[in-house]
Amino acid sequence: MLAPKDQRHLFHHNGFQIFREAIPAEEARDLAKLIKAGFGVGEMDLFTRADGWHRDSANREFGTGHDWDESEATYCVVKAMYYLEAQDIALAVLPRSHRINIPPTDNWTDFKSYQVLPQANVLDIPLFEDGNIQPVLVEGAPGDLLVFDVRLLHGGRVLDPVYAQLHKNLAHPKSQVAIVYGSDNIHSRRFYSYTRFVREDMGYQNMGEHHMALLKEHSLLLSHMNENLFEASPQQAEGIVEFKL
Repeated sequence: MLAPKDQRHLFHHNGFQIFREAIPAEEARDLAKLIKAGFGVGEMDLFTRADGWHRDSANREFGTGHDWDESEATYCVVKAMYYLEAQDIALAVLPRSHRINIPPTDNWTDFKSYQVLPQANVLDIPLFEDGNIQPVLVEGAPGDLLVFDVRLLHGGRVLDPVYAQLHKNLAHPKSQVAIVYGSDNIHSRRFYSYTRFVREDMGYQNMGEHHMALLKEHSLLLSHMNENLFEASPQQAEGIVEFKL
């Protein structure tokens, strides 16, 4: 197990990290059943397709917009994704694309174009230090925790490791829980305002007072929560494709 300082260095370099069986696999599967039952979701209702390369950040194009300016504040917005059910899936990542302008590959459906980090294998080295960067398939298993910089190019993949190929549709259930964490600075406020107020398709609502109090009690509450940064500072929306003044 790497020391926290080494983990931070690797994450800064690679843009992602995988923690295997962060929670017990059986506990993850049970949690998936509980969540599905609570929300009335069928086994294969959602997320049954692979997708291409994208970023989750407010500024999707490398170098365009304030997400890429760290002169006043370091960009520390990450997505922590727990795999609850994961039999034939992987996350494709383009390592270092959160810091280097790497064009997404056109042949993203071609299994042979990837290097593979198999299930149970951890990542303990900096990748592609020579700049010759290749996409990586990170296989997920129940209980695994995958953390990545939201500016990193990535995309879901449906994987058949036995036949070494990618598919369009899932053959088995997939369940994940994703939580976004960020330092209390302008970058996190921009990401929050983007996902809450700009991305209307996501259907997010203001956080209730009870949950805000709970986060504040544990020093986890983002400043100006429930406020739209772009109303007071529309210049912060530079480079956000979906934003309309």
